[in-house]
Amino acid sequence: MQRFGPINGLAGKRRLNVLFTRAKQKIVTFSSMTAADIEADEHTNPGTYMLKRWLAYAAGGILDAGEETENEPDSDFEVFIIDQIRAMGCKPVPQVGVAGYFVDIGIRHQEWPHGFILGVERDGATYHSAKFARDRDRLRQEILENLGWKLHRIWSTDWFNNPRQETERLRKVIGERLTFLKNREHEYVQTPKQQTATVVVKSEPATAVTNLFEPEPPMLSAPIQLMPSSKAERRVEVGDTVRVRYLTDDKRIIKITISNSQSDASHGIVHHRTPIASALLGAEAGDEVEILVGSYIRPAIIEDISKSNGGRAP
Repeated sequence: MQRFGPINGLAGKRRLNVLFTRAKQKIVTFSSMTAADIEADEHTNPGTYMLKRWLAYAAGGILDAGEETENEPDSDFEVFIIDQIRAMGCKPVPQVGVAGYFVDIGIRHQEWPHGFILGVERDGATYHSAKFARDRDRLRQEILENLGWKLHRIWSTDWFNNPRQETERLRKVIGERLTFLKNREHEYVQTPKQQTATVVVKSEPATAVTNLFEPEPPMLSAPIQLMPSSKAERRVEVGDTVRVRYLTDDKRIIKITISNSQSDASHGIVHHRTPIASALLGAEAGDEVEILVGSYIRPAIIEDISKSNGGRAP
């Protein structure tokens, strides 16, 4: 279950944005999970996706971790390089989207679960013979490096003249980059004494630094819940009736039955695809949720869950 309390809500992205931007000089992140543990992309829940990207940045220092576009390699030369990278035990990904640009080949490594370790750019002498093309490519590289990407450039003429030497040079760069990232992570990693941890972001007068715990079984204490309940019957499911109390204004209590067929407001029945149902599904009694009412987001707490089989959530 990928539930992170208020971060899953409609205002989750805004909450994280406020959290990250209020720190004056330093943000310290303690986490028992990594970005790889979070199943989210830019087309899913924005709050969860922002949390994933933050953890990726905390681990590797890359502001834009890149997106797999599923685009095909655009030349036979690029296909050949991809085959060589794959033979080194890495996962090559062609045409990675970063900040409106494309990195020719992004490299993932099984020993680094936080994202890409390296970007490979392949160049042709003809393309770089033009002054404006060189300037444009230099600006593009500067932008990508400022976002934290490490780029390795391959010239086609050098590769064709001595492919063995260029392959070994690429292998060496990959090894050095992996070592650098693991050493960087090791500087900040602490092994938690228990299997629980809390994500904390605070401001302190010191040099910017980011701490990230070594991956542990994904169990977090409040305010973030990562592990599912050991009993599925504790969670809100389609067919359940949920008693919800708003936490603002009149503290009104409402009862909602989630249906897989249709909504009937007069009887408190809502379709499972409505915003209010989406906020409740998968939550447990005692969880705080955010419910969209008209154009406003109202915080609420789940007080009771009546299961469709007639029982109650423990």
